Amino acid sequence: MNTHSTLYTIALLTSTLSTQAAITISHTAADDVMLRESAATTSQEGSHRNLIGGQGATGEFVTLYRFDLSDLYSTYGASGATINSVSFDLGDAMKYSGIDSTTTIELRAYDFDFDAATATWNNPTGSGSDTTSGGTLGTILATLTISNTDAEGSFVFTSSPEFTNYLQTIYDNGDSTVMFRASSDLATVTNNGFIRSDDGAVQGDGLGSVVIDATAVPEPSSSALLGLAGLGLILRRRR
Repeated sequence: MNTHSTLYTIALLTSTLSTQAAITISHTAADDVMLRESAATTSQEGSHRNLIGGQGATGEFVTLYRFDLSDLYSTYGASGATINSVSFDLGDAMKYSGIDSTTTIELRAYDFDFDAATATWNNPTGSGSDTTSGGTLGTILATLTISNTDAEGSFVFTSSPEFTNYLQTIYDNGDSTVMFRASSDLATVTNNGFIRSDDGAVQGDGLGSVVIDATAVPEPSSSALLGLAGLGLILRRRR
């Protein structure tokens, strides 16, 4: 057997053991909730919208998001996947007036699950597990700079090392969901300055979505291992 041919066969067999794909996960009305500081004890779930920003002196708008990772696990299993990149598209969103030049939207990790039907500004999870009004601040995963001239549909949090590492940790821990908190730099919001997006309560909404690109390297089958061992033995004998 030609040595170069054998090495090519080994490389080809090994390369077939890796798979890569991008998975898109959308949220529903039960998987997001707007927290409104000016209505600190009132649920906003019935408004069918998500706002991120502020309303002048009356306070801040924060939105919490939850994404079900079932598709990630069904594609790659419970272990063996490497998260290459993650992005979060706010979907059918539009900027409202009141942004002074530019403002920064922060996407942070949120380490509490929540009930969208009962969550309020003063009780972000609806169960009392998070006692910080407006939601506890987690690690910044990505930022988005919005100008007062930006148009509808241009709001995507792109991948970052922090974003990728956070999803990798969630996946490695076997967690079934991931939560995010989105808020703005209020210092640059003068009046009614915010991003508005749909919450999935109405059919046809342009839902926000997370796109996860990952690579799985499954364990080789026993037959593949035997084949590689045999080829290696042939190479040694021909030296």
